[in-house]
Amino acid sequence: MTNAISSFELNTGVKIPSIGLGTFDVDPAIVTTAIKVGYRHIDCAESYFNQAEIGSALKKLFEDGVVKREDLWITSKLWCTDHDPEDVPKALERTLQELQLDYVDLYLGFSPLGSQGFLNSDLLKNPVINIAAEKLGKTPAQVALRWGIQKGHSVLPKTSNEARIKENFDVFNWSIPEELMAKFSEIKQATKAVTAAIQVGYRHIDCAQAYSNQAEIGSALKNVFEDGVVKREELWITSKLWFVVFEKLCLILNDGNNCMCLLAERRSLYFQVCRSCYRRCAKSIDKTSQDLQLDYIDLYLGYSPLGSLGILKSDILKNPVVIEVAEKLWKTPAQVALR
Repeated sequence: MTNAISSFELNTGVKIPSIGLGTFDVDPAIVTTAIKVGYRHIDCAESYFNQAEIGSALKKLFEDGVVKREDLWITSKLWCTDHDPEDVPKALERTLQELQLDYVDLYLGFSPLGSQGFLNSDLLKNPVINIAAEKLGKTPAQVALRWGIQKGHSVLPKTSNEARIKENFDVFNWSIPEELMAKFSEIKQATKAVTAAIQVGYRHIDCAQAYSNQAEIGSALKNVFEDGVVKREELWITSKLWFVVFEKLCLILNDGNNCMCLLAERRSLYFQVCRSCYRRCAKSIDKTSQDLQLDYIDLYLGYSPLGSLGILKSDILKNPVVIEVAEKLWKTPAQVALR
């Protein structure tokens, strides 16, 4: 394996940089620093509310000759409220105007549903990560990023700290040896989180095959059952049928009057699965049951990436009303919003 791994070739033949700068909730000015350090992938989205500032930074970099447009990979995203076919061109045009570009290299359909992030704080505290960092003379963040790159993922760390911008980019010209890489398979983030949640008192676990962690969750559930922490009948387990399978089923059925899977309003997040689709979904349901090591699940939903903005988007937690109530009640903004 080449230590550099500066890019990955996609099935179209184009190459995407293996590391980029995530721009959600960061100071747009840091984009200039990142590009001067060597970053060539900038990950944006209209919903981050900073594309105009990033566009101004990019324009100045081009004008100053720091970098050429063709040297960069710019990603942006289509927010879930603009997924209707007639809304897509308008949203793309807004993005191009904000970024002051003629084109973007990648335009993704975007939804607030997703993973907790590759570099969450618990991962950086993991003993496997820290042992590898000590042996390699690197920081835990560098090791975690390098792990992602060696696994074939294009990673997108985000920070507004100039020192960390440079640190995060130092993931080339060294590699994690195979004997250490083998240890990384021991990292099971979902298992720890689910176990802790149930011990605290959570009784509803929301899963999906698309989250790629149901097997880990299943192991956690098996352990808490065996240890007598909780009984199966005391939990409510939800899982979901991913839309790739689901939309194929709807296309096969093609009957919006009789199949509850088909709703005219495609912005809906969940679709109730009818009996006919249930039979067609048998393989997916069996896979979910096997992964979770359960005889049954309490709720199985047809799942689409089109959805609402979510009650706990970060803007709400910064709202003065929420903050004021939180202070008066001696609670966190998140607790007030949930309540």
